[in-house]
Amino acid sequence: KMSVQREDVYESADLPSEDPNAKFVKPEKTSPDEEVELIHIDVDSAMKKFSGRVLNCQNIDFSDSIAKKRLHAYGSSAYVLEIVGKDYGEAESPEQKFNRLTYEIAELGELLKKDENAKTELLTENSLNQLMDELKATKIAKATGSGEILSKPKSDASKSSKAAPDANVASMEGRIKRIETLLGSIGEAPAPLIDTLESLRYRTETYNSTFLDGIESRLNTVLSKLDQVESRKKQGENGELEEKVDSIYELMNKWDASCSNLPATVKRLQSLRGLHEQASQFSERLVQLVGIKEEMEKAASTTRLAVGELQGQTKEEIGSLLKQIASLEARLKK
Repeated sequence: KMSVQREDVYESADLPSEDPNAKFVKPEKTSPDEEVELIHIDVDSAMKKFSGRVLNCQNIDFSDSIAKKRLHAYGSSAYVLEIVGKDYGEAESPEQKFNRLTYEIAELGELLKKDENAKTELLTENSLNQLMDELKATKIAKATGSGEILSKPKSDASKSSKAAPDANVASMEGRIKRIETLLGSIGEAPAPLIDTLESLRYRTETYNSTFLDGIESRLNTVLSKLDQVESRKKQGENGELEEKVDSIYELMNKWDASCSNLPATVKRLQSLRGLHEQASQFSERLVQLVGIKEEMEKAASTTRLAVGELQGQTKEEIGSLLKQIASLEARLKK
């Protein structure tokens, strides 16, 4: 019995034996460079992690410039340049989180500058500026507290000693703002810490005995002036009240005279309304009569035309009949 679906195989001792899986095995490449490390990549896990990601290669800048700007690397729809976090093998360090937050806040600021419609009640330029100030304050506090020096230009090196108290004040203001956002602030607008301290200092100075006597004398003068103003206001209010009462009395007198004539005017208005209704009915009937008259005139004109045509036809028929009678009489005479 011959098999149709299988291939024909011819065996011979002259041909060398080949491995059928040899074409599916890729030869191992040995790199001459020892610094290149060959790693094994799992295709399935890579597809799961990077599915739906697009690599953006526009506006790339890897130049080592002295300009104070942020370099542009490969971008994507999500932050996948450093694969860290709970879903991956390596956890995200606090420094990496801090850098990611700074870049995201900077990108949000650029987005708000480009697109005004992206602003909301929570997402505004002021809120982003406050977040950036807090991040800068933490950077400065870390640098001054641990003795490390950040990568700044040489012109800012002389200002590092002066920035220490400002950094402490900024960090304290940031903590107070966070507490106020969690618990709710009492004031309408939160003031800076230095301004509140100045206002408290001025308030404590006013409690001295030297200032209290002057304040008491000023308060007495203000109270006397307020009494004078209230007395004048009462006098003015009484005069205005009398004028209003007089005007109301005159108006009521006029209204009494008009009220006596009110029933007669109501009757006149009712009769006038009935007259208007009759006039409207009369106009409608008159329009109907005019339409009937026009229809009758059209019918009379058509009948006149028919009578004229009938007269002409009868005249012609009578003439032809007379001619026939005359011809018959002539024939009879012959």
